[in-house]
Amino acid sequence: MRKTFILVGLLPMIMNAQSFTELPSILHSLYYSNSCVADIDNDGVMDIVINGAQDTNSDDVPETTYSQAYLLKNGQFTASHTLSNGGTHSGPIKVFDFNNDGLKDIVTVGLNYDYGTKHYRYMNTGNGFISVFDDQGKISGDMDVFDFNHDGLLDYAISGIESSSAPRHILHYQNSPSGFQLTSNLLSDGTIYGNFKVVDINNDKELDLIIIGIDDSDQPVCKTYLNNNGVLTLHEVYIGIVGAIDIADFNNDGFMDFAGIGHDGLEDYFSYFINDGQGNFTQTEIPGAGLSNPSIHCADFNNDGYPDIITIGARNYEPITEVYYYHPTQNTFVKDQNTGLIPIDGPGFINSLDMDGDNDLDIVMTGFDWNGSGKLLSKLYQNNQTTINHPPMPPTQLSSTISGNRVEFNWSGATDDKTTAEGLSYEIRIGTSPGAVDIANYEVKTPGWYIDFASIPSNIYWSVRSIDASRVKSVYSSEYETLSVNEAHKKTANIVIYPNPTDDVFHISTHKENIEKIEIYSAGGALVKVLGGKAKEYTISDLLSGTYIVKIKLSDADKIIIQKLIKK
Repeated sequence: MRKTFILVGLLPMIMNAQSFTELPSILHSLYYSNSCVADIDNDGVMDIVINGAQDTNSDDVPETTYSQAYLLKNGQFTASHTLSNGGTHSGPIKVFDFNNDGLKDIVTVGLNYDYGTKHYRYMNTGNGFISVFDDQGKISGDMDVFDFNHDGLLDYAISGIESSSAPRHILHYQNSPSGFQLTSNLLSDGTIYGNFKVVDINNDKELDLIIIGIDDSDQPVCKTYLNNNGVLTLHEVYIGIVGAIDIADFNNDGFMDFAGIGHDGLEDYFSYFINDGQGNFTQTEIPGAGLSNPSIHCADFNNDGYPDIITIGARNYEPITEVYYYHPTQNTFVKDQNTGLIPIDGPGFINSLDMDGDNDLDIVMTGFDWNGSGKLLSKLYQNNQTTINHPPMPPTQLSSTISGNRVEFNWSGATDDKTTAEGLSYEIRIGTSPGAVDIANYEVKTPGWYIDFASIPSNIYWSVRSIDASRVKSVYSSEYETLSVNEAHKKTANIVIYPNPTDDVFHISTHKENIEKIEIYSAGGALVKVLGGKAKEYTISDLLSGTYIVKIKLSDADKIIIQKLIKK
């Protein structure tokens, strides 16, 4: 572990036109709130779900738990679905498709004034959300969503405590076709008053873990764990932080970094962590920039292609909102001295999404304004950035390989005008029919992923789109079809490929069937050649020597025959 400091007197400052302008807000002002940004209604525009607690009788004391989805239409939020039972406050809320039906669902954990500590799941029906799971929850913790076992279904884990004497395990809810199962702990050494992130920190396509907070010994911690064959093992220990973290690839080298803010056990503390490519981090403190009651959010706010940092909280009992822009040539952060954002204290949240469709990130934040009204606030801010950010281009080279029941998906060729190719993230969509997501649909950082199947489907259709540092997405790549090698073992007496093995040409003998089309796949399932069905002989001189799978589509009743072909 390496640790460095930035002397606060030498920290660069940006003094220019105001970076953000406040917009009218219809969002409820909620105590103890949290949020999640996602496309709830599948219109291609990000929406937001917020949980928290309401003061319904204006006595400055919240007494009602309230969770609300807001849809973004034409640059304006509209209150949409309210969660039954009120959902939770003082805890996380996540929006993700947990049943691979193409609709975003909700999981929320925390307190409920009517029911105590709660843990709810809400399924998206297309017309709203219905509660499908109701259990005891946790407080003072966090939640993250991930596919830990690579089965295509998103799992999640929650940290925190049920009571003051309860152990601080991170509980793992593993998803399966039959639903979620509470498995063994994702990590026994969990924390309270902190965050954890399940993320691949060494690019081996296995999910690791970063965690901060107060451990069972009541000590502040900051640790990383590596995934060794499905078991998280302690990797490195850093100066502990009680507060909040967020992850981003700050320097666009293709490896995830993170930043943490809060308290180190002695004083307020803020540092960022740069990955060396092996999952080891250099921890760099920015002295004097720490906050209490903090929230932190990382994304590219100035459209230069590099993620930045926004923090809210209190310093010396004064509300603070600060923006730090990443400086790529110096590998450090530049503080914005004219943000236009109101100073705001926690507990609250800060998040971002593109509200006006101009490909830069606008701000959503809640908290307390002790210097102004002294009241709870919810605020929307428009980004005044004038730098044009074009959407990235999708990957152009897709390939897949099959080994046993594992399918490896790989891609390259994605580009962007601001974010480097290494700095791009990706959303992969996998289904058993064109455009479907019944196998998987989620984001990954690496330009490749794998799925372990119980049984590989006959056909797998998949595509990928790129995501830049400002969260702007490309269109999806051309869809790629992966053919299961198991299908190569299907035979039919009426169809014969000859000669087989062959050199440069082959023939197909049929009984009475008419051939409509022939597709040739590599042994790994990649489509390499398409031929018309009416030729007397078929040329494959452009293919390398090896084993291929020939998919023969017959005109009658759309019947498909699959056989193996060996080219010498």
